[in-house]
This record gives sequence, C-alpha cells and structure tokens, in this order.
Amino acid sequence: MAEERSFTAAARRLHTSQQSVSALVRRLELKLGVILFERSTRLVVPTRECAELLPDVRSALGMLDAALAKTLAGRLPERPLRLAFSPAMTFGTLQDLLDLLERTGLVVADVREIWADELPAALLAGRFDAAIAVELRSGAEISLLPWRHQRVDLLVSTDHRFAGRSEVGVEELADVTLVLPDPVTNVGFHDRLAAAWEQAGICPTVKVAPRVAGPAPACVERGEAASVWLSSMDDRYVPNGLTHVAVCRPEISVTTYFATAAVGTTSVPLSMRRMSEAIEQSRDV
Repeated sequence: MAEERSFTAAARRLHTSQQSVSALVRRLELKLGVILFERSTRLVVPTRECAELLPDVRSALGMLDAALAKTLAGRLPERPLRLAFSPAMTFGTLQDLLDLLERTGLVVADVREIWADELPAALLAGRFDAAIAVELRSGAEISLLPWRHQRVDLLVSTDHRFAGRSEVGVEELADVTLVLPDPVTNVGFHDRLAAAWEQAGICPTVKVAPRVAGPAPACVERGEAASVWLSSMDDRYVPNGLTHVAVCRPEISVTTYFATAAVGTTSVPLSMRRMSEAIEQSRDV
C-alpha cells in the first residue's frame, strides 16, 4: 500500500481483491492502534506513523528474502530479477534493456518505476537487484556504471511554435517555458541541464511538474510550455496532440546509469553476473 498508494493497485500486485486489502489494512490499524493511511477518493497517503514503521518492515522483509534464498540455494534455480527505473530514464531505453536481458536468457519478473531519489535506499534495502536511471548521483554504497547517452529533446503541442520542425537550437530555448519534474526527484538530471544552459548563455523559464503529473501537464497541452523529453522516446511514446522535437546546436546529452548496491550479498549471484556482463558489452559510453 505504501508503494502503490492505491487499494486497487495493491490488490492487483498481491493477486487478491481490493476488499481483502482494505480489510487487512484496517485489521492492522486496529491491532496497532494507529491510522496508517489517509484515504481520499483519488489517493491513499501514508501517515507519519506509517512512514516511521516502513524502514523496519522493509528490513524484516529483506531478511526474510535473504533467509529463503539461502535455504533454496543450490536446490532451485535463481528467482527472476527485480529491476527499477526512474521516470526520466524513458520507456524507450527501458525496452532496450529488457530486450537485451531477454536475449541473454534472463527473466525479469518485477519491473517498477520509482523516483531517482528513492532508488539508492530501495537497492540497499534489497527491494530491487538493479536499477537504471538518468544522471543518478553516486554514493559510497551504490555502484554506478555509465550505460547509454540520450539527447535532450522537447515535447510540444501541435500548435506550439516549435511544432513541425525537426530540430531547434539551444539558444532558441532562452524565451521558452520548460516543464521539468520536481528537482528533488532527480537532482543530477537538473544539475546537468542547468550546466548546459549556463554554457549556452541562456536562462529559460522553468516550471516544476508535481510527481503525480504525466509527461504533458496542461500548460504543455495548451501550447504555453514545452516538456523536456529524451531522444530514446520515439513516436510510440508520444501522447496524442503532442510532437517530439530534437534539440541541437549544440546537442545536450544525459547519461543513463546501471546501478547496484555496492555492499551486502545478492540472492541471485549468477543472474547478476550475467546481467552486468550484458550491460558492459552493450555500453555506448
């Protein structure tokens, strides 16, 4: 529930009914004597008490996974891999990675989108075996391998002044309002863009999209702004009523990183080694 923030989504993930999930949560709240989630018609939000409880719960689940993996080691094949990716990473690059792993013969059963600022903790807690993210910042406990370059492009409405053009120059962004995700969700991505704009001598107006927003907030759909887009997002991923425009002269690129926990042991050592080898062989950085 804390991850999905929806009774329906949580029930789908647990392969049970929404009513069962609701009853289980209510029973746990009664047993603990606290409210764990604030409910509304659109969203379920963890309370402060829930947030305080989550680290211990995740740690306990990680210990359970490790104990089960140790017991089964040598008797059963390794479980499927669990992979996380950041929203800015784009579905085009994600599909490239999944195709690569499939050709390698690896099975990825759990692919989850989470914010870049949450990735390190998720990897260290053992929720995922690996992750890919754009301009992820390094840390002592996270191992990062540069994997792919992506060009920074724009997503605009069909009545925007850039629509119909194959490319625009960076200097043309000086008087354009650009929509970016909340900087807190991916500090490295924002820092990379800020450095590129400073180098080009421009200072575009930036609107921050909330975490719950999709790739095209209302101001983009109305033609009042442009969303930062990445080159691997081809026309299959462009929402209706919008178009993809390349940013060139000079080209601004960002790096997609392959991330794993640098500490601790994995319960899928053979699969992790094969995945790391596939990533290494397919790098363009």
